[in-house]
Amino acid sequence: MRKRNKLRPIKFSILSSNISMMVILSIIIFLSTYLNFSKNINDSVLLQTKEISRQIIYNYENYFNQIINTSNLIQADVANIDIRHDSKDTSHYLNRIVRLMNEIIRIDLYDTSGFLLASSMENPDNPSVPVTLEWFAWAKNEPTIHFFSNPYEVQGQFRLTISKYIPYNHNTDHAILRIEINFDNIINLSNNANLGPGGFITIIDSNYRPIYSSKPHWLPLSDQQEREVLQSLILGSRQEKVGSYEMMIHVDTLTHTRWRICVFSNIDQLMAIRQSFFQNIIVITLLTIIGGSFILLGLSNRITNPLKQLESIMRRIEQNEEFILQQVNIEANNREVASLTNGFNHMMRRIKELMDKIVIEQKEQRKSELKALQNQIQPHFLYNTLDSITWLIEQQHNREATEMVIALAKFFRISLSK
Repeated sequence: MRKRNKLRPIKFSILSSNISMMVILSIIIFLSTYLNFSKNINDSVLLQTKEISRQIIYNYENYFNQIINTSNLIQADVANIDIRHDSKDTSHYLNRIVRLMNEIIRIDLYDTSGFLLASSMENPDNPSVPVTLEWFAWAKNEPTIHFFSNPYEVQGQFRLTISKYIPYNHNTDHAILRIEINFDNIINLSNNANLGPGGFITIIDSNYRPIYSSKPHWLPLSDQQEREVLQSLILGSRQEKVGSYEMMIHVDTLTHTRWRICVFSNIDQLMAIRQSFFQNIIVITLLTIIGGSFILLGLSNRITNPLKQLESIMRRIEQNEEFILQQVNIEANNREVASLTNGFNHMMRRIKELMDKIVIEQKEQRKSELKALQNQIQPHFLYNTLDSITWLIEQQHNREATEMVIALAKFFRISLSK
């Protein structure tokens, strides 16, 4: 009985195995779909941020290349001119260049002692500059490259100085070329980028000092925190939480400068899409499991209900003291159950036939035994009866002997009749 109680119903086995398999498959499909979608979202975010950064860098480099090309052109044009003697003509030349290029504010040429040789300004306000100025000293110490200064403000306008050490007077003398440009144009280039709410651009130098930043004042990110993030990243891309915003940060370098462009792109919308997809796929997975469970329950009922009916009939037959032939009429929906039902009905008929045969055989056997017993009893009975009659006659009990003879004759007459 204990072993029987431990056996699980076939319905439980069908449901548990199929639901377990369905849950496992649903989880595998869910995870693979979500991970693939999440990877595509991350790739899209990274690609979008890189494209924005690449576009900004492209605009900046085009802008700076124009200035550098202008610097190279001036260097080539004044290489064979004695600027000290042709200062006026050189100044007119520089003035024409400024007029042709709106982004340039002024162009100056200084000798190595800081004295102004020529200027695009008609009345320059600085005939000489200290040789200790950063742009002057750097250009003099690094004669092969252009120097880009940090932005500075003049009368409410942000400006930038580009300097270069160039030869003149048939390469016998050297001067410091200084080009002052409008930095607002560079700011406008970055403002055109769509970085989302709270997104901004920061330009830093090689020492992580900020050159320019479009960071909103309300963004909960201090300069120190921003510096730490950029120092940990150096170059490349990384996702970072900034206040309540999810940002993708991409850092790249600007050619010809010591600057780095740091793009902070707001990816909350894409993250919201990923979160919404995650929630939707969970709901779909749960609905699929629940719906599949109901379907499996219905299928298992169709399989097990006929078996339950057959089991119930077998229990009733088992509990009856007398055998009663019962034909099972079950609407089978599969071949196995129909075969089992037909086999059970055939077994019941066969049992009935065998039991009837046994009853008949037992009756015949009892008759035979009774007849054999009768055959054995009749000679002894007759002998004993006659012997008793003889004894009564010898004892002169004639009346009793007569009664016994009459009774014996009556007994045989009744046996013959029945």
